[in-house]
Amino acid sequence: MSERRLSRGRLVLFTALLTAGLLWGLNTLVEGLEDEGVVQTHRPDDNVLFVQSELFAVDHEPHYVTSDYAADSMMRQRFAVDKGERFRVLISGGSFAMGTPYAQQAFGAELGGGMPSWLRLELGQRWPEQDIEVVNLAAGGQTSFRVRRIVEETLKLEPDAYFVATCNNEGAPAPSRIQEELHRLGGYRLLTKFLKPGVDRAERSYYSPQDADAARLAKEFRQNIHAIIEAAEVREVPLFLATLPVNLRWEGPELNRPGAPEEQPCIRAMRVDYNVGRFEEAVAGSETCEPVTEALLWRGLSLAELGDLDGAMRALEQSVELLPRNRCRPSFNAIIREEAGKSANTTLVDLDAAAKKISPLSLPGDELFHDYCHMTWLGYAEMSREVTRALLSTGVTPPGESQDVTLDLELEARRMGLGRLLFVGD
Repeated sequence: MSERRLSRGRLVLFTALLTAGLLWGLNTLVEGLEDEGVVQTHRPDDNVLFVQSELFAVDHEPHYVTSDYAADSMMRQRFAVDKGERFRVLISGGSFAMGTPYAQQAFGAELGGGMPSWLRLELGQRWPEQDIEVVNLAAGGQTSFRVRRIVEETLKLEPDAYFVATCNNEGAPAPSRIQEELHRLGGYRLLTKFLKPGVDRAERSYYSPQDADAARLAKEFRQNIHAIIEAAEVREVPLFLATLPVNLRWEGPELNRPGAPEEQPCIRAMRVDYNVGRFEEAVAGSETCEPVTEALLWRGLSLAELGDLDGAMRALEQSVELLPRNRCRPSFNAIIREEAGKSANTTLVDLDAAAKKISPLSLPGDELFHDYCHMTWLGYAEMSREVTRALLSTGVTPPGESQDVTLDLELEARRMGLGRLLFVGD
């Protein structure tokens, strides 16, 4: 009797089903081991682009609690599933919105000093009889694409207002839908982690890598902002969309970091001229010096010292545009303004303009900033005031009449353990 064989088509189908079953079993095993803490598949590089697992779990109370996965990049938060009569404000964005250096995921708990803590304090004093929640959903280092995904997921948490501040860290192209779905699979993440472990922290650039296609980055940024606005409109959640303040006078720490590019002689000469007060010589040197981004920086700083504030602004903003160093490009802030203006459900909170208004010479620097894009507690307090003004102007506030409150910032800072008023430049 002849042996019965499977047809080629059935053999291919059987092989495909067997392979799929094995992969499904492997993936289930890996995810189970990860839940038990035996393996860890999430790479730091992926935490700025993807939402790979659930951000929140529900405890027995019941409360939403930040998942272990989300705590790798976000602050640990706990708030009631049943919002009840609470007034709930959600905050999302990058480390600026989180409140770095006063709030970092590595701390395990949010310390006072960041914008969320100031907003929580002021709203609590204005409406002392109301139960107010300011939930910090921001995450360090992430792009607007991941912010978009977090907003889309957390709009279901019934916020009364959603504040979004994203624009720093733009530089990586958005992942495809296929890449997103693959990164939700534990087996794929584990395989990727072994095959592409990532760059050691000591060898990393101080700043986010920049894709050469700036036009593509701008297009994708606009798409992300538009998607955030659209998602809030669908849920009928009032959206407060912020431009980001830009440290125009950031000189950069590259000279003292491993792997930093060698400083060109003419740039070094401009820097020296600026530091010893030879501002006209520094401006003259910028006419022919390269790289142009560095030349524009020292040109702008020197023009400011010479009193040409318009020229200084043009040079410094162009320098940021060409080499953002984790800061929000001026053209991206313009995109935020444009997109916010198209939606009746969206209120623009122009933190960029606010920072310029209260800065000497309208050129924000270390009087408000701790570093390249994170602010001092004073800077965050001033930005929080802008958010409060926006809430009041739109009437998106807790029930009842607001108390007339002006925070004593230095007093409240001491209560938070922040000490006296200090600037980085002091």
